[in-house]
Amino acid sequence: MSRLYSVPVKWERSEEGYVDSKCGRFEIVPLFCGTTRPQYYEMYYTDPVMLTRRRVVGLADTQRSCKDEVEDFLIRERKRLKEIKS
Repeated sequence: MSRLYSVPVKWERSEEGYVDSKCGRFEIVPLFCGTTRPQYYEMYYTDPVMLTRRRVVGLADTQRSCKDEVEDFLIRERKRLKEIKS
């Protein structure tokens, strides 16, 4: 199993609303919706094996709520990988 799924995700510092995980697989992007302050945030996951990028969280109110969703996403991914291997 990939190391990503066995350790907590750590984050870089936010720059203008954008923040990347230290492992480089997660990215939080602000949505400004025509204003100067972020209205919502979306989080994306980049699969290094499949080289695909997919949205994990959409229209979250804060970066923190996106970060909190990472653990749930990783649990779902573990289950999915176990089903594929079986």
